[in-house]
Amino acid sequence: MTDRAFEREPVMWTSTRPEYNKADRERSHVKNGRLVIERIPQTGSQGEYDNRQPITSVRRWLPMLNHGGHEVPVVFTNAAADLNNTGPFAQYQWAMTRAMGWFWIGACPVALASSGELRTHMVVDQAILDDQPCALGTYGETNPCKHVASERAARARQNAENEAAREQAYKTDTDRQIAAQRDMNAQLIAAQGTQQRELIEVLLSRMPAPAQVGLGADVERQLQALRDENQRLLAAIEATQTGGPPAPPTPAAEPKAAKK
Repeated sequence: MTDRAFEREPVMWTSTRPEYNKADRERSHVKNGRLVIERIPQTGSQGEYDNRQPITSVRRWLPMLNHGGHEVPVVFTNAAADLNNTGPFAQYQWAMTRAMGWFWIGACPVALASSGELRTHMVVDQAILDDQPCALGTYGETNPCKHVASERAARARQNAENEAAREQAYKTDTDRQIAAQRDMNAQLIAAQGTQQRELIEVLLSRMPAPAQVGLGADVERQLQALRDENQRLLAAIEATQTGGPPAPPTPAAEPKAAKK
């Protein structure tokens, strides 16, 4: 019989109180008018369980800008209650971030590159390396400097391009043929719409106004209806090409009585 011990969930001692330690595991902020809630590493506590106090004297983790332009938390202690954030585990974490080109968003990447903490070939926006490091005290974790913003945008753009190329590489020949057929259909529809519009414009330009034709009220009414229908088709084609709703047709003028 297969041993399923490794598939069991670990047992964690916790509280049954609502929102237990939620403040230690989540943080929220408003971004582009929307509330964003992020999971963060838990903060340890000191003292007895009922009178515990959060550990604020030791910084357990830092927000890092990774190679994809995303802000991720990197922890430097083995446990939430560990007070040593400079031990072997922390040294390993710092070495890992340097090897991958990650850096703390509260630092200036130009200054890090000048000191060798951030290798220059890991910087995506090479233009920032021509600038001077930002002055100390003008930036921080809550207000990153302009070089962090530039590098973040450059890494996000590069990551999007890499993901698009990777997705294209994984497409099958059938997917490529379907995409090519869709593009061809869109071009044919656009060309057909252009031809119809040109034809309707020619018809409208050659068709005289009902008031200028003395063919009787019934014939003039039919001509006006035809002009209105052509105007409606022209508005529908323009709306299809622009992606908006068709414009309301212009109300037709009452035909004048034919001269006897």
